[in-house]
Amino acid sequence: MTITDFVLIALLLVVAACGAAFAQDRPIYPETLDAGAIASARSRVAACMALSEAQVREMLTGRAGFYEVRCPNCTGGEGGRQLAWDPAWPDRLKCAYCGHEYPSEKYPMDKVYEHVAPTGETQQYPYWEGPDGYHHYFSAKIEFQRRGWLVSCMTDCARIYHATGDAPYARRAAVILQRLAETYASIPIHGLDGYTYRMPVFADNEPPHPYLSGKLTSTWFYSEISAGAVTTYDLIRTSPELDNLGRDLGLDIRAQIENDLLRAMADFTLTFDRWVTNMTPSWARGLIRVGRVVGEPAYVHEGIALLDRTLNEQFFADGAWSEGAVSYHRQTAGGLRSAYAVAEGYSDPEGYAFPATGKRFDSLDPVAENPFLARCLAGMEPLAYPDGVYACVHDTWPNTKTDPATEARSVLKWSMGHACLESRSGPLAAELQLHFSGSHGHAHRDPLNITYWAYGHELVSDLGYTHTIYRNPSQCTAFHNLVVVDEKPASAGGRAIPWPGELKVWLPEGHACRAACVNYPTAYAATEMYQRTVALIDRPDAPAYVVDFFDVSGGSRHDWFLRGSADHDQMATTAMDVEDLDYSLLGPSRTLVPYINEGGLPLVSPDAVDANQQPAEGAEVQYNPYGLIRDLRRTRTDGDFAATFSYLEEGRPKMELRVLGAPGSEYYLGTAPSIRRADNDSSKVDDIRQPVVVARRSGEAGLQSRFCAVLWPHGGDGGLRAVRPVIVDGQTVGVAVEFGPYVDVVIAPADRPQTPLRIDEYGITTDAAFTMVRLRGGTAVALDACGGADIEAPGVHLALPGVMSGRITSAVGGLSAGRTTITVDSIESPFEPPVGGDLFVSHADGAFSLLRVEGIKLEGNAAEITLSEPPDFTVERAWTQFNYYPIRKIEGQPIFTIVPTMSWSEVP
Repeated sequence: MTITDFVLIALLLVVAACGAAFAQDRPIYPETLDAGAIASARSRVAACMALSEAQVREMLTGRAGFYEVRCPNCTGGEGGRQLAWDPAWPDRLKCAYCGHEYPSEKYPMDKVYEHVAPTGETQQYPYWEGPDGYHHYFSAKIEFQRRGWLVSCMTDCARIYHATGDAPYARRAAVILQRLAETYASIPIHGLDGYTYRMPVFADNEPPHPYLSGKLTSTWFYSEISAGAVTTYDLIRTSPELDNLGRDLGLDIRAQIENDLLRAMADFTLTFDRWVTNMTPSWARGLIRVGRVVGEPAYVHEGIALLDRTLNEQFFADGAWSEGAVSYHRQTAGGLRSAYAVAEGYSDPEGYAFPATGKRFDSLDPVAENPFLARCLAGMEPLAYPDGVYACVHDTWPNTKTDPATEARSVLKWSMGHACLESRSGPLAAELQLHFSGSHGHAHRDPLNITYWAYGHELVSDLGYTHTIYRNPSQCTAFHNLVVVDEKPASAGGRAIPWPGELKVWLPEGHACRAACVNYPTAYAATEMYQRTVALIDRPDAPAYVVDFFDVSGGSRHDWFLRGSADHDQMATTAMDVEDLDYSLLGPSRTLVPYINEGGLPLVSPDAVDANQQPAEGAEVQYNPYGLIRDLRRTRTDGDFAATFSYLEEGRPKMELRVLGAPGSEYYLGTAPSIRRADNDSSKVDDIRQPVVVARRSGEAGLQSRFCAVLWPHGGDGGLRAVRPVIVDGQTVGVAVEFGPYVDVVIAPADRPQTPLRIDEYGITTDAAFTMVRLRGGTAVALDACGGADIEAPGVHLALPGVMSGRITSAVGGLSAGRTTITVDSIESPFEPPVGGDLFVSHADGAFSLLRVEGIKLEGNAAEITLSEPPDFTVERAWTQFNYYPIRKIEGQPIFTIVPTMSWSEVP
């Protein structure tokens, strides 16, 4: 029984007078076209209008059409998307990269696949089988393109009619729409065999259907409901041309279109599980529009339920989409807004209640009813650089843009796991981002990756998203800016590990410095510490520079990576003596195992045929992405290392890199595929390169490394005098950066000191987890610190009450229904925190929350704390319930801490 049958029966039981449809103004979704848009639409449909009705009907069949079919003649472009079609040559395809045409004598479709259609007849699909077993259904690709073109023309014709009343356009739209309705039932369910080979395949007629399948669509069922078909029917439903065509064919055209196409598409999608993914909003939007256009309230309720689940179950508390990728966040959050909008103002027919829930809608205003949506719509804005281009976090398409921010503001996306440190605006703007989210889909293996923007350019890049053969390498650890341990991929956590990172320092706004520190010990099974501390430090007359400390404990080899620009030609050079190597980073006895499609494994057998081949259990393996890092020059030194990243184009900034020395270090300068500039063309990915620097430390198991680096960009005048280690008790606890008249002393021990550190050389004493002191002439002129109680530098002495901590005993979370007060007890070191201060919450499962304090009422070692908004969790007795993704309930009450920060400058 379809949902339509079920709902009709239910409606009769609820109120017989109601009927399945109800009176509504038509069209439900009116459109406005100006004269220019009408003229453009007429031009687009001219070729379609020139066809006879018989020709149109002949072009639309009940056969499957595949969207993705590869060109076997070349490796250009994205696999499966190279072949172009044009209505001027409706029976042929042409590769947009190599120009080869299909059908082809070179690649004859000499094999036939027979498939029984849903309506019972046997259909034949010719194909050419490649040597890898891939079925190239060229004719079915033509089928897909023809159908898509006619649907596009149909929609344009309907819009022209709606705007002008020109009957011939309504007639043409009606002919196409009726033919779609007539043939829809016969179209087989078909799709792809998976995400690796992406081979076209057919599926059984009966549900459950494969996730990657559809009828009109050929990849995902989410897109099955044709927006063009719904729009066309809505715009021409009252046209006499439907009546005229019905008389010509002897049919009730409206009933056929509504039942055999619009309802049938919606019912087909509802045979699938109610998946909540980044594509759910488009599915829900289709259901809602079909429901309103054909007068079926059940579809509206199904669609709204999917949207509500997507919003309330799959966004982090800070408003970020669970996958953590900017592109998919924008797709999903924007899709929610768009889908909710098509339901605005909707009311169910009188007396109706949705049978599954008993709910009804009256004058629906879903945006106003979901205040969390506004936060989600802006959830990724902090990840945009000052020029409006987003950092490429996870599977984010390069050069995705928004409106540039007008002022700098450091933001911690604490629930997602991403710190954005911003310094100033205008020509002096700079931004450093530190990423530490888990893996929740479309993720990269990139724990503690950084990107850096200054002088109007992304100077340290992440690569982002690609559909080339190097999709897997682009996601791998070695193609990011971090440390690879033991030549293995890092773990990015997962849905079972809701929070892999431990925030140890957060200093968003200092007089001269912003800083963050995160420990990510689950990055590798072998590591007890995998921790990064980064600081973005202002300069008086230039954009802020970066100080980077990366601490790793565990494993026997640590490779620290830094990649230059992925957007422009650039080189990395050094004045140190180097030797040229004729092999890749895999080493002299290893070669790259080729990547042949979007799949591929990071660890492969050295003798594997391709990177998709699974190694046998216990077999020797190599970390294959290292094979893509070539053009190597190496130097070995116990001393400091210096290199320069330079653009080949004049007038662009340089970036000096200084890495403090350590015994037995090796340094490599090389290149790797930049991937971004290949424009998703697999034939180009090896030709366009990006400079890479690797700092290597090797030793016995349990190796401990501290990589201390300074990233110093400049417009050609340098200015960096020296970079020196700050050593206490034989340990490098910081770095001193000398430039102009200043010395910046940055102190960041791997662990917060139990007793104050004394740096006699500079006259500084600190017990803070992070301290930055700017000296001029030996006297402090600025000081920024996080987590200390007593800090002294020449000319200044600052004291704070220490870290306050305690247990949260009661809280009611949720932006809509929560309370802004929490109760706490077992307080240690009580004090009155400043209004607007940060309150960190550590949960029993390793997750943490960041709240903003508005006030506190202390009563002994207990208190009531007022927050700026309700928390993201509820505490009741011994349990904690999380209100946002990942929604869960755990045993244990959370612990809170309020960490004081201090900032001082000689200039108020």
